[in-house]
Amino acid sequence: MGNNPTETPIFTGSDEFAGESNSLSKSGYNVVHGSSFIMTLGWNDEGPEAEAILSYSQSGDPESPHFDDQTQLYAEKTWRPVRFTRGDIEAHAVSRQVLRSID
Repeated sequence: MGNNPTETPIFTGSDEFAGESNSLSKSGYNVVHGSSFIMTLGWNDEGPEAEAILSYSQSGDPESPHFDDQTQLYAEKTWRPVRFTRGDIEAHAVSRQVLRSID
């Protein structure tokens, strides 16, 4: 990361990245920009049920489909479901990366 304040993460978790990732740190994803994550959470007989809005998107790459996807949802006041169960997460996964510790 450079000295540009827009590249300085708000969350100051680990600056050590996991595997070959340049965004997933050893403590999770460090937020680089934006300030609005809004979530509703309730419980039913099957467990937690939640929806969220993220006012900023996850990619700074204009060519990425994730460059403005969340921002568009926010502008449309559209909530997205938050996945909790293994089956629900696996059914809606966009990608998967397995990290192994080398000791």
